[in-house]
Amino acid sequence: MSWLASVYQVLLCDLRLLRRYPRLRFSVLGILFVPSLYALIYISSMWNPEANAPNLPVAIVNLDQGTQFKGEVIEIGRTLTEKLKAEQKLGFQELHDEALARQGVRQGRFDFALIIPQNFSTQAVRAERSGAGQLLVYTSEGNNYTGASVAKKFAPEITRRLNELLNERRWGRVSDIALDSKEKVARLKEGVMALNQGAQQLRDGLVKANEGSHQLNKGLGKADEAGRQIQIGAGQLKDGGLRLTEGMKQLGAGIQTMNDKLPSADDLQRLRSGAQTLNEGQKSLNAGLVQLQDGSVRLTAGVRELKEKSTDIPIWGKRVADGAGQIEAGTVKLNEGLIRASSGSAQLVQGSGQLADGVQRLTEGMDKIGAGVRQMHQKMPAATDLDRYGAGLVKLDAGTAQLSQGLGQLNSGSQRLDAGLDALEEGAGKLAAGLQTLDEAVPMTLDIPVIDAAGFSSSVKTEVEIAAPVLNNGTAFASNFIPLSLWVGAVMTAFLFHYRKLPVTVQGHGAWAKSVGKMFIPSAIVLAQVMVMLITVRVVMGIQVNHPVLLVLTLLTSSIIFVSIVMALVRWLGDTGKVMAVLFLILQLSSSGAIVPIQLSGEVFQFLHPYLPFTWVVKATKVAMFDAYDGQWLAMYAQMLITPLILWPLSTYTGRWIYQAEADYMPALDVVQ
Repeated sequence: MSWLASVYQVLLCDLRLLRRYPRLRFSVLGILFVPSLYALIYISSMWNPEANAPNLPVAIVNLDQGTQFKGEVIEIGRTLTEKLKAEQKLGFQELHDEALARQGVRQGRFDFALIIPQNFSTQAVRAERSGAGQLLVYTSEGNNYTGASVAKKFAPEITRRLNELLNERRWGRVSDIALDSKEKVARLKEGVMALNQGAQQLRDGLVKANEGSHQLNKGLGKADEAGRQIQIGAGQLKDGGLRLTEGMKQLGAGIQTMNDKLPSADDLQRLRSGAQTLNEGQKSLNAGLVQLQDGSVRLTAGVRELKEKSTDIPIWGKRVADGAGQIEAGTVKLNEGLIRASSGSAQLVQGSGQLADGVQRLTEGMDKIGAGVRQMHQKMPAATDLDRYGAGLVKLDAGTAQLSQGLGQLNSGSQRLDAGLDALEEGAGKLAAGLQTLDEAVPMTLDIPVIDAAGFSSSVKTEVEIAAPVLNNGTAFASNFIPLSLWVGAVMTAFLFHYRKLPVTVQGHGAWAKSVGKMFIPSAIVLAQVMVMLITVRVVMGIQVNHPVLLVLTLLTSSIIFVSIVMALVRWLGDTGKVMAVLFLILQLSSSGAIVPIQLSGEVFQFLHPYLPFTWVVKATKVAMFDAYDGQWLAMYAQMLITPLILWPLSTYTGRWIYQAEADYMPALDVVQ
């Protein structure tokens, strides 16, 4: 027989079983769907957690009291709360009591809590250091490690978003300040331009003022020099005038004396007798009188000239002119007298014979006249004094001209100085206006908050506070997979013993006796599995357990419950119940929220969550291992006990028993030698 024929013969043996046992055909058909159902249940529970994120309960406690900055009320906490609730990315529920929110996280009502402190806005706006505004995310790793991971990812995300929000508002403020600064800079530019223009005009005015000042200085120098020359000439004129006055006075006295000493008519009658002597003397007298007449004419001309020129002399010129006028009148009379004397002398010459008798007296008189004339001549001003007087007048005239010229230059310079000062005043006005504009444009203080550079870029920091901390990811998933492993252990006992078969010898015993008796050995096996599991967890994996006694009670009780469920399924469905036990395991695992928060699963799984025993076994295990759910182990344990209290009576009285002969009663595992 060929090898293929042998294979075919073996195949026919199993095909005959399918023909002999119709239920086997249905079992094969059912097994076809088991992997798909397994995948469907598990994958559908994880189908789209993000879509169910709005169902994840998160508490938000806004204690922020806000702050004021530049007259603007800033409430970052309120803004953040409203924005998070409006986005509905998570199921945010606003609370007003931090302690209540923390308790809700520990008890599992919330996946985590976002706590905004009272001074959050103040610290965040001031940005005195990096992370000055601190938020707090409070979560429990022991309740659900994956949910805590969501909280940990949420913390930096909310930090980033808040920093972006604050930076956006800050840069908006900076933009406003920059725009305002732009306008002020424009005004500052206008003021600077006005200052520059005013400074230019001021400079031009100062240049003109400087030039006028120089010219004024030169004119004043010339005026000063002319003044000194006038002073010198005036001094010389004074000296000459005083001497001329004194001489004129003495001349008047001499003339008066001469007049007093003239001979009388009788004396002149007696002169006639000495005609010849008189004739000779008269000739000499006539010659002297001619000379005297010439001197008198010259004196009259000098006095007249003195009179005409002294009128221009300041202050004492009039007095000198008056004195000169009197002298002129005297000299005129003198001249007239000399003319008459000359005429008389001529007559005397002619009548010298007749005046012989009075010659002697006339001679004496004439001697006195000669003495007076001589005295008058001595008192007359000297030629050098007259020269000095003339020179002084020349200097006085020159000084007066220079003084006039200097005063003219002084006047011109004064006018230009005045014009320069006007320009200077106008430039000073523009300079003042420019300074006013500059003063208005430049603020007293810059409106820049004192902030730390790092705080400006990252002013918000979110701290994560962990309740019921878990060492690592493996430790976290141990609370899920320990019950899962015990469930697998319970299912494996169904492959050792027939849960619905009994020997015919015990058919008459009571229902409870048969149920309890049938469970005893499988229960002992799973209890032994629990002890091995505890040793593995503590010794091999080194996982620290917060409440070892509670963990032992939880695992022992849950193992008995798992055996009861598997036995009930087999009692009701036969060997198909084993398959259903596997499917039920994955259904419970997907509905328990052990891997991800149940709120992220589908609605069906959320509905089944509180009614499946695996949910409470996992929670009780987390309480025992991590002190999760605020230590409410007793409540979780009580929920676990509901399943056996309902299942045991139901499976005892409704399950089907198959009785076999003692010889046919064998273990489910093929152990035949």
